[in-house]
Amino acid sequence: MKNKFIDTHCHALWDFDDGVKSKDEALALLRCAHSTGIATLFVTPHKIIEGMYDPTKQEIEEKLSDLKKLSEEHELPLELKSACEFRINEEAIKAIVERRFVCYQDTDWLLIEFTRRTIESRIVQDAIYELDRMGIKLLIAHPERYFDNEKQAVDTCRKWQSWGCHFQINRTSLLGIHGERADRISWRLVSEGLAHIVASDAHQGEGSRECRLDDVYGMIARRFEQKTADQLCIINPNKLKNNQSLSNIEIKKAWWRR
Repeated sequence: MKNKFIDTHCHALWDFDDGVKSKDEALALLRCAHSTGIATLFVTPHKIIEGMYDPTKQEIEEKLSDLKKLSEEHELPLELKSACEFRINEEAIKAIVERRFVCYQDTDWLLIEFTRRTIESRIVQDAIYELDRMGIKLLIAHPERYFDNEKQAVDTCRKWQSWGCHFQINRTSLLGIHGERADRISWRLVSEGLAHIVASDAHQGEGSRECRLDDVYGMIARRFEQKTADQLCIINPNKLKNNQSLSNIEIKKAWWRR
């Protein structure tokens, strides 16, 4: 099998945030990624300004270097690249002005996350405005986790989309691992064209939150069509990697579901 997937969200740096806890677990994550068809992996440790996890760009790059050495030692031909998952909170605006965030390596794309408490606050609007003003292209991590119901999710994501944002859905949400609400909302966002990338958001070497995309790729292809699965798991992630604009996705159900 020729590896083809690009995973834009994972926590593979051991003992660095709430992701993998050891070198052995990091190795298990890399092995799973490679064996299930992932070619490129962006590591996206949490960056929460003045919070529990607030690594510098240098610290991320140094730890990524250790991960690359581990991959090379075990002959796992993965392309490993740096990024972060930047939390938008009360302290974020000052950090944005000071550019204390880590874009996807060699791009102007930034992965941002919110909390359920902040999604309706002015903080979100101010942060998006400031980042857009700086020329940063925004990918919002797992929007399916922020809302109480599908209508709230669709309405708010459409507003964020009008502000220039794009959306990354978690594999685990589409597989139902995070419960019924996240499952319903994630599929609704995909069906409404409010998803641009599907990523693993892997936190484990093995188990429900392991680093793979082949299973959800197959599920998307069955529910809609292979073109949709390609766009979400391969084409748009590759565009992000190359610092290009992401394509909007027009959803068509597979013919036997029409």
